[in-house]
Amino acid sequence: MNLYSKKVYNYLIFLKKGKGVYTLKQVHGNKVILLRETKRTYKGDALISSLKGKALGVKLADCCGLIVLGKEYFALIHAGWRGTKAKVVEVTLKKFRKRDKPLLAFLSPCARGCCYEVKGEVCPYFSTSFRKGKTFLDLRGEVLKRLRRYFKGRVISVGGCTICNKTFPSFRRDRTRERMLFGVLKLS
Repeated sequence: MNLYSKKVYNYLIFLKKGKGVYTLKQVHGNKVILLRETKRTYKGDALISSLKGKALGVKLADCCGLIVLGKEYFALIHAGWRGTKAKVVEVTLKKFRKRDKPLLAFLSPCARGCCYEVKGEVCPYFSTSFRKGKTFLDLRGEVLKRLRRYFKGRVISVGGCTICNKTFPSFRRDRTRERMLFGVLKLS
């Protein structure tokens, strides 16, 4: 990890309890919320906002979290295999580009091809690998591929595989309900 990535890693906040942090009720789809206020709970897997003074985040276990930063707006995206299949990254970036130019993106730790065993229903939609009669998906690689179609700027990937790295909560590994909070942003 280079010095720049290490600094970025140190500035990102991973919390187990998100008191005072607004998150969406995630539904594993492609609904994007243009967030103007945090007085109610919205269902969706991505938000675009320029809200000032509010801490906003996305909850993750094995899904991939993305932060996209522009000059005035930012986007937080929750991309599991279902959301990625439903094009949550593409839908969010199309909507984001109507408001701001994306300048920088961060990808969270997530399930990777080393450990993320999937069933046959996933295969038609993604590039998968086969080992010892099992099918594996590199979710980060799939999300990055989709991100690169709409974003040519700098992408910083934080962390590794949530399944084999016990630093992170993993539903696939432990069947836990615990989640990490990624991309806690608070504009001032």
